[in-house]
Amino acid sequence: MRGRTIMTGTAVALLLLTGCGKAGTDGLNGEDASPSASALPPYGAKFLGYGECAAPVEGGQGEDVYREVPCTAPGALGKVISRWDTQVAHELSRSQCPEDTDFLVDVPAGLRALPLAERGTDPPAAGYACLRRLTGPHPSDVGQGGGPGIRIGDCVKVSGQAVAEAACAAKDATHRIRDILTDVRRNVVLPSTSPCAHGETAIATNKVFDSDLFKDDEVHCAVKLTR
Repeated sequence: MRGRTIMTGTAVALLLLTGCGKAGTDGLNGEDASPSASALPPYGAKFLGYGECAAPVEGGQGEDVYREVPCTAPGALGKVISRWDTQVAHELSRSQCPEDTDFLVDVPAGLRALPLAERGTDPPAAGYACLRRLTGPHPSDVGQGGGPGIRIGDCVKVSGQAVAEAACAAKDATHRIRDILTDVRRNVVLPSTSPCAHGETAIATNKVFDSDLFKDDEVHCAVKLTR
């Protein structure tokens, strides 16, 4: 579900979302979110709040849309482990979801899939929910090729300067991440010198607006896989 792409030795755009939620919580902006029971839509005070479960909606008009269901329902696929109220849902790699997130649900898209009478109107829902599958396999587990970010033990496919995460068992996986360095000072005298301790392939990433052109925000040290 992935295709996160970074560039070897060059800066790459990593658009970081900011928001008021955090892992394992609801992002309530410090407000009292306790409407009267008579005003609640069928899904309750919040669509896909923390700890609630989701099932895919058939015929989602090309979108990955989900409805809220009891966690014991036959079609339940994942459970919310973090909820962000005010952010726009992008791909998982550009979210603020925890590392063990298997998939992300766009809240407005999910609500649009509900019958009009069930959507609720006050306040208008926004944001996204981070979910982990109720049962395996878990794409976010180390080496499985998914999740919101690359971790030590994950694998990548290197093609020229482009690098994308891949499951370690996949035939096109070429390297495994051995270490991750942060705030690495570049060697301007010998720019091809690897900052990695054992000379592994260095994959550098930076924010769009890089405040320090002589540092890499993050460097992934990768070793080549042998088949």
